[in-house]
Amino acid sequence: MSFSPYGSPGPEDRRPEPAGQPLLPVSELPPRPVSPGARAGRAYGVLVRQESQVGSNQQTLGLTVLEFRLAEPGNPQPLDVLMRGRSLSGTVRDGDWIELAGPADATNRWNVATVQNLTTGSTVVVVGGRPNKVVTAVVLSLVGVLMLGVVLLMIGLFAVGSS
Repeated sequence: MSFSPYGSPGPEDRRPEPAGQPLLPVSELPPRPVSPGARAGRAYGVLVRQESQVGSNQQTLGLTVLEFRLAEPGNPQPLDVLMRGRSLSGTVRDGDWIELAGPADATNRWNVATVQNLTTGSTVVVVGGRPNKVVTAVVLSLVGVLMLGVVLLMIGLFAVGSS
């Protein structure tokens, strides 16, 4: 079995769930109504672990990873949830009702920075994780546009100065 460089097994390594049988009956409801657009269920298989990641400047970062599966009422397929960052605030235990929002990533896993623990009423947050690829791409694009503007300005000043 091979593992990804980020420490979590890929989707092909996960054990299959019982076909067609919901893990929670539809009649089981969370302690409060779920926010619009969010999903809620009971956490199970909760695991907190430490990872190290080497940054671009060869500095090693210590990351805390919280991962669990979320069983939604009436849904036979649980959601895989992953939270990764430099620090973790809050707790998730097996059996806690958890609410999360946002889309799944390409591997059908929810990589989130914040979830709401409906059992305890607390917010669970990770901070300081790896930079988001989209944010990195946007920042690099803005730097490129800025550099292009400087080059064009210099060419314009050179053309005016030589005429």
